[in-house]
Amino acid sequence: MPNPDCPTCRGLGGYPKCQDCQNAGGSAAAAGSGIPVVIDPDYSAFIVRARIIAKQEGYALAIHGSTTRDLDLIAVPWTKDARSPQALTARIDFNTGWRRQRSNGTKCDIGEKVDPTVREHGRLVWTFLPDGFADPRFVDFSVIPPNAPNPATGSTPEDHAQS
Repeated sequence: MPNPDCPTCRGLGGYPKCQDCQNAGGSAAAAGSGIPVVIDPDYSAFIVRARIIAKQEGYALAIHGSTTRDLDLIAVPWTKDARSPQALTARIDFNTGWRRQRSNGTKCDIGEKVDPTVREHGRLVWTFLPDGFADPRFVDFSVIPPNAPNPATGSTPEDHAQS
């Protein structure tokens, strides 16, 4: 049974305090499946718009993480014609009303180029902030670039397919 004192059970995000949330992988989940259920309506709207754009740009979009503190999404190239990660994130920025975060922590302007953080395996990460004053929510948006070489070894996805 959800705990009314648990911010996750109330749909407000935060560290899961009740046994139900902990059993569901750190978030409210469908029938204890461990699959995150996004309760926040603004996050849900962001996901719907980002998923449509990702598909148009040749990517598949997935939720990962617990969805309790923030929303973690990952875009994976799905078609041979997948566009650049920068084109994908610029369209999401323009169409969702959420702005990419600059390296100094401020929100970018529409159409402004924002460099990602490069993470393991060549994964590119942008943080999207809602268009609201002092809103604590944010989206960590990771993109696996199409045919990205592994920075540690220089190998490409095609090299692995040959193995």
